[in-house]
Amino acid sequence: MSSGRFDYDFSFMEEKLMTRCCPRPLTVRCLILFVLCAFPLAAFGQTATATLSGTVLDPNGAVVPAANITVTEIGTGVQRTATTNDQGYFSIPLLKPSNYLLQVEHPGFMTAEVKDVVLNVGDQRSLRIQMKVGDVKEVVNVTNEAPLLNTESAAVSTVVLPRTFLLMAAASRPSSI
Repeated sequence: MSSGRFDYDFSFMEEKLMTRCCPRPLTVRCLILFVLCAFPLAAFGQTATATLSGTVLDPNGAVVPAANITVTEIGTGVQRTATTNDQGYFSIPLLKPSNYLLQVEHPGFMTAEVKDVVLNVGDQRSLRIQMKVGDVKEVVNVTNEAPLLNTESAAVSTVVLPRTFLLMAAASRPSSI
């Protein structure tokens, strides 16, 4: 006996719809559950920024404390500043992946410039900047050699272009049934 006006049994239609729309409903549910659980964990450890750090030295190799560091993003002109500590060390975290110009100033030394400092996602670049004694108005260009080995971090990162990402996504799709 039915207790209400709209008490119909649609189980036969549900079974047909499930076999027609989702040939493997359990597989699809497992895949959705995996994606929902895996992607937040994968994104947790990743950052879309880089860190630039280094040590400032005088011509004799002694550290230069209280040197003023200015990092300028070449494309936008946005600047970040820092000051070296007692050990001549500076660190500028949370920089966007981009191309930068680094300037170091300290009274009694010529301004040192490091051009074309390229930072990618997850980079932790460390520079060693040797200043030269001279007038503050003089500028010394310091060459930025790419390190062969990153000794600051064990992280591995790369830049994935949008086209590459789309090709990877298309290649991972299952073929139609």
